[in-house]
Amino acid sequence: MRQVLMMISLLASVLTACSSASADTMMKQVTPTSDAMMAQATATPDTMMKPMPTGDAMMSQTTPTTDAMMAKTSPTPDAMMMSTPTAEAMMTKLPDQLFAAHFVDSAPMHGQSFAVVPDKVLINFNFTLDESSSINVTKDNMPITLGKVMLGERKLSMSAILPKDAGDGLYVVKYKACWPDKSCHDGQFAFRVDSKMKGSYLDLTGKSQVTIRMKDIRFAPMTLAISQGTHVTWVNDDSVTHFINTDPHPTHNNLSALNSLEIKKGESYSFRFEQPGEWAYHCSAHVPAGMVGRIIVVSSAS
Repeated sequence: MRQVLMMISLLASVLTACSSASADTMMKQVTPTSDAMMAQATATPDTMMKPMPTGDAMMSQTTPTTDAMMAKTSPTPDAMMMSTPTAEAMMTKLPDQLFAAHFVDSAPMHGQSFAVVPDKVLINFNFTLDESSSINVTKDNMPITLGKVMLGERKLSMSAILPKDAGDGLYVVKYKACWPDKSCHDGQFAFRVDSKMKGSYLDLTGKSQVTIRMKDIRFAPMTLAISQGTHVTWVNDDSVTHFINTDPHPTHNNLSALNSLEIKKGESYSFRFEQPGEWAYHCSAHVPAGMVGRIIVVSSAS
């Protein structure tokens, strides 16, 4: 009996020890230590910085920077220039000039601008033209009805009258120059008409006599408007010799009567303008220096 009791006591001791071990093990597995709990429940400053982004980081993720917003909503000056055309780009582009064989010059000249529609298109060559030569003109891509194409006295030029009411716009002249052997060559030039330019011309209408001084290799005034029948006198105040020549250069035949001989210092040249329109002229000795002028002749009937 005593042995049995001793066995029971020993078994109870073993069971108690096992139970305690199991409890410690469970506590380790189920209930973390205070330090572990603090590590899990309360993050360290470094740990907190990882899940919680900084103000700058949050701004970069949620709120774009001013520069980023500008990049998305407001184009840079260069981008604006690409999306918004400049005044020059908005204006219809001047096409390239194409030269036919034996071309010399033209009136109007390529790239010129006028305040008044020129009276005609004139094209000069250094080879005899055939009657099959032709001229076609468009204004802002719309065809214009011209007068009959006329050949010059020696068939070295051809011309066509422009309608006076053709209006402002970009004029493109396309011509076909044909020779006696029936071969033909195409050419092209362009000019503009802008009636707003009249505002920059000195208004001397109503005067019967007008004087233009030639000084410092320029005409003064350079651009003016006069009445039909006005007598214009050019006076040379320079020490160099000047000339008065109608456009174009070097043929000088748009307004053939407007061509002087040499005008020395203190000398003058006069011309009476009877034909309405805008007349371009120059000093043939100083074309490279830009000695050019314009005169608008206002019709007495207007």
